[in-house]
Amino acid sequence: SRASRTRSARCGASKLDASVASALLPAKAIASLDSSTVSPAHGSHEPFARREDPVSAPRPVSGLLYPALDTTAVDSLYVTLRDDYDLQFERQPGGRWRITQPTQEQARQEWVELILDNLARAQVEPVEAPDGAVRAEAVGLEPPEHVIRFRAGGREQTLLLGQVEPLGRMLYARRSGDDRIVLATRNLSTVLEGHAGDFVDLTLIR
Repeated sequence: SRASRTRSARCGASKLDASVASALLPAKAIASLDSSTVSPAHGSHEPFARREDPVSAPRPVSGLLYPALDTTAVDSLYVTLRDDYDLQFERQPGGRWRITQPTQEQARQEWVELILDNLARAQVEPVEAPDGAVRAEAVGLEPPEHVIRFRAGGREQTLLLGQVEPLGRMLYARRSGDDRIVLATRNLSTVLEGHAGDFVDLTLIR
């Protein structure tokens, strides 16, 4: 009958609309829609459970590099500079930073704070490669151009920085505990291009 044919047509159109929508929506958006029906409070999805330390939030492919980073909680920092120099900083009682390796010196506070501020503000984006894969050695991550390692809330995190991507806006990067290569804000390496002596507070040298 005409009514049954109309119902069948409407059902078919509904299925077609759903299939077209799923084809057009990115996988991330579909996953987001699927997960929205489950309440995190029920503990059904462990990645969305509450976390105690300030740097263990789920790692996004886009957005902030370290979404939950509190720079005031960072008490140790290690960086590699150009020409294979490296420096270790420790936060002293009272909050001031001091170089502890390879020498013992008072650090330029504004330079250390700039590194941490860049970490907290840095954005991350997925790498769009034609074949879907990026080789670490081809983008300056094995070995890395620079390393930033920091400790916050008793947990240590390492960030490897590689070459500048072809558009010149961002760097190839890889975070500890995550095999994915991503793009991160380029200014993460700006301060690291300086010399080791630039990090020493000369006003305190007698």
